[in-house]
Parts: sequence; structure tokens; C-alpha cells
Amino acid sequence: MRRLIPKALIVTALAAGCSSGGGGNASPTGPSGPGGDAATTQVAINGDAYLPGGQAVFEPGSITVDPGTTVIWRNNDQTTHTTTADQGQWSSTVAASGSASHQFTASGTYEYHCSLHEYMTGTVVVR
Repeated sequence: MRRLIPKALIVTALAAGCSSGGGGNASPTGPSGPGGDAATTQVAINGDAYLPGGQAVFEPGSITVDPGTTVIWRNNDQTTHTTTADQGQWSSTVAASGSASHQFTASGTYEYHCSLHEYMTGTVVVR
């Protein structure tokens, strides 16, 4: 079953070839900083948004967030995936219909992939 995520939380990334490609800025939600909850941004793992050849994707493939933002990956697919940093900063298994999260505190560019499906890639840019 396909779950709908509000457009304010994700930007659909179009993909070609063997990567999730695409780009865009996802808008964080919620207050950030002293006296407020940290901001969150969602990335969908969509198995029903297949590329040619039946590949699942991270949507959006690239997001830009502020320091302190927690990114939540929601698995809308019927199979398990991971969100695994290329440089080893985090790795989480995301069961079918499950979610995982990571808070980004330091500025930088963080590339990640699904360790079970290496063609699934994404990027988090922290300003």
C-alpha cells in the first residue's frame, strides 16, 4: 500500500541510471534551537517509485538541512533497506513499513546508501 507523505516534508526526486539522483531541498519542520524541539525532515524509501529495472529509491535523493535537524527515513517498500553513511557516521536497518532517524549536528555533505541495494544512494547537505 502506498503511503502519502505531505509535500512540505519531501520533494520528489527524479532518477535515472543506477542512482537515486535528483536534488532538491527538503523543508525542515518544527522549531529549531534553544527552547524548541529540533527540526525534522523526512526521506521516503519508495519501492513503488521504481526506476527502469525495478529499483527502489530514496526520495528526495538529495536534501539540504540546518545543523541540529533529524532526518527520518520512512520505508514505504515491502522489503528491508538500510541507511548507511559512506564514511561510517551511522548505519540503520529500516524494516518494511518502518523508519530510522539520525540527527545531523555538524555542517558538511553526507553521502549514504542502502547496504543491501548499493544502487540506492542519497546525500544530506548540512549548511
